[in-house]
Amino acid sequence: MAYNIIIGRDEEEREKYGMQGIYLLGKQYVRMGQVTSLSNEVFMDVGKSHVVFLCGKRGSGKSYTLGNMAEGMMTLPPEVMSNLSIIILDTMGIYWTMKYENRKDRKLLEQWSMEPKGMNVQIYTPEGFYQTFKDKGIPTDHSFAIRPADLKASEWAEVMEIKLTDPLGVVIERVVNKLRKAKQSFSIQDIILELRNDKKVDQQTRDAAENRFANVMEWGLFDENGQNLSELAIGGQISVVDVSAYATLSGGWNIKSLVVGLLCQHIFESRMVARRNEEFEEIQQTVHMTGETVYGKKELPLVW
Repeated sequence: MAYNIIIGRDEEEREKYGMQGIYLLGKQYVRMGQVTSLSNEVFMDVGKSHVVFLCGKRGSGKSYTLGNMAEGMMTLPPEVMSNLSIIILDTMGIYWTMKYENRKDRKLLEQWSMEPKGMNVQIYTPEGFYQTFKDKGIPTDHSFAIRPADLKASEWAEVMEIKLTDPLGVVIERVVNKLRKAKQSFSIQDIILELRNDKKVDQQTRDAAENRFANVMEWGLFDENGQNLSELAIGGQISVVDVSAYATLSGGWNIKSLVVGLLCQHIFESRMVARRNEEFEEIQQTVHMTGETVYGKKELPLVW
């Protein structure tokens, strides 16, 4: 009998959970002389969080493997899948294809006893590009925007490639901190108005700071009423955050890094709160008289 390889589980967990809460990644290659063949099936555990590092040369299938992992999780039973959320930060605009059946590889899928099918994929596009994508027929489902109030002065400095110790950084830090203390929400225009009203800064530095934020408005990424990024974490869904539109913009990688950093921060903070509540409820409510533990739907799904 072939031995199944389960990545992310030790022997104790294998005995406890068996084949529950895992999905098929693929098969192990075995080489004997000049012959290469497929051998043991390789599965991935989803019962807890993992750090997975994919590496390989260009064209070796890193992005394809990531898509395979996301699709594999979506094939799990509903009671498991509903507690998982997959968020893909798409810097190249390639993962929209998961919405549709892979008819091109139908024969290959048949060899694995699979059939082509589309996944529950929702594509989120920066607000400033959403309508353009729609008009051009580029697949997208929702727009998203970041609230300027969610950014610290240090984050503005990083994305603008300036130092907080420089005159430009000093005035930006002063203005942003003032607005964050005074308001829960504000716009880029509010920042510009506050810069104009700042009495401590010289005109040249003021103009430079105002110009930076005027350029930020062109990114189409910020809105005073933007949603909380943790709202992208929806159980049983693959959320593709398409930031490929910034590939050709000056400072595009800084913008992408900003989105990734803010998204991870918001989800991490929300998940910590949800986990604390789940643990408390589990202690209080989830043990029957028989001692059997009952697992319900999580308040915030485990995010991959």
